[in-house]
Amino acid sequence: MTQVRVASVRFASMLANRGMKVEHFAEGLQADIDLDALFESDQDLSFEDLVSLAARFKKTWPYMLIDEPEGNVKYGIDHRTLANRAHPLSTSLLDQLSRVAALLEWAAELFPEIVFQVPDQPIGTGTDPENAAEWIREMLSVSFDDQLATRDPYAALRLWSDALQGRGVYVQMRRLNDPTVRAFCLAIGEQAAVVADTQDVPYARVFSLLHESGSFVRRSYIPIP
Repeated sequence: MTQVRVASVRFASMLANRGMKVEHFAEGLQADIDLDALFESDQDLSFEDLVSLAARFKKTWPYMLIDEPEGNVKYGIDHRTLANRAHPLSTSLLDQLSRVAALLEWAAELFPEIVFQVPDQPIGTGTDPENAAEWIREMLSVSFDDQLATRDPYAALRLWSDALQGRGVYVQMRRLNDPTVRAFCLAIGEQAAVVADTQDVPYARVFSLLHESGSFVRRSYIPIP
C-alpha cells in the first residue's frame, strides 16, 4: 500500500491554530490514525488516511504534505451585528467561516476560472450613489423591470442570488446560530462568497446579500492571499 509522509510540525500547528486538542480532533476523524504519534513525530500514512486527515481539517489532501507550520489562520471578515457594533466572533460563526473558507479553497482548485467580478468603474465613498447603483446594475444585468417583474419575495431572492452567482460570487443560505450576525462575506484570492441567514425573511436576505457584496465592489474586504 502506497504511503506518504505527513509532517508532525504541520499537524501540530494546524491543531494549535484551531484551538484543538488531539482527543477532540480524534472524535470526528473517519480513520484509524495514531494521532499522538503524529503529534510527536513525522508519520507515514496511507493515502486513504491522508485524505481522511485532511477532510477532518476541511482541507484538500495536498495541504497536509507541506512540511512546515501552517501560518495563523485569518479570515477576511465583513460582518454586522444587529446593533451595528463590533462583537467578538462566536464559536458558531467561526465554524461557519471555516466551512465557507474550505468551499472557496476547493472552488479555487476545481474551478479556477470562476472569479468574482466588479464594475469596471471604481466605486468608493465619494462616488455618486446614483452612478454607483447604475454601474452595479449593469454589472449584475438586473434592470428595474427585472426587479419589478418578480412575483414574490422568494423570486426576488432568486433573481439577486442568480445575478451575483453569475458574476462569480458564491451565494449561500445558512442558519447562523449567532443572534448578533445576519450575514457575512468572505474572499480568498479571487474567489468570494456571501452568506445570509435562513432565519431572515427573503427581502432581508436580499438586502444582506447586496450589502455584503458591496465589500467586493468597493474592494473594502480584507483579502486572504
